[in-house]
Amino acid sequence: MALNSNAIVDVAELMAYLGRPVDIQDDDRNRVEMLINSSSQAIRDYIRRHICPTKSSDSEIFTGDDTIEYDVKGLNISDGDNLTLYYWSGTAWVEMTTASYPRTYDSSERRIWFTNGQTFWRPSKVMRNNFKLVYNHGYKRSSVPPPLKQACMALAQRAILRAEGREGLSSASGLDTTTTYDNRAWPDHIKSLLAPYRRATFGRD
Repeated sequence: MALNSNAIVDVAELMAYLGRPVDIQDDDRNRVEMLINSSSQAIRDYIRRHICPTKSSDSEIFTGDDTIEYDVKGLNISDGDNLTLYYWSGTAWVEMTTASYPRTYDSSERRIWFTNGQTFWRPSKVMRNNFKLVYNHGYKRSSVPPPLKQACMALAQRAILRAEGREGLSSASGLDTTTTYDNRAWPDHIKSLLAPYRRATFGRD
């Protein structure tokens, strides 16, 4: 077992959180990595957003509403990203250069806006999805926000404690992951850590 690319924490971080030695036997390291991978994936599913690694050249197509700003759907906008914006001419996507359409963005608030009063104009009634934004989002593992890291480690700790209550850490592979990672049973303190990062979806809790 090895950590997946979307793992939110590494073994050293988790073991420090648990107050346990980092130097553990290979079998237990493999199981700890499995728990980190499972916890990370469960969190990604719960917040409905990619966390890591940085997702390159992701695009969002949306309909203008005559406002100067747009809130992206991704978890964040990667620091230093070179956003590319397009509008639909009716026949093709046309790039909106920074010279003609100056804008800026806030990475943490996941927002882009025009700086000279221009707007994401509302299309005609027969047209929708008249803008396309291409950007990078997600975090390197070292820069994942602390609440996401803490939630991941708390989920892994919860699974380990359940396993140790029966047979010890070496039996962690026997966990019922359906029960362990059913987010309806997650403690409120874990959900509260994730709430600011969760994408709202109508009709779902």
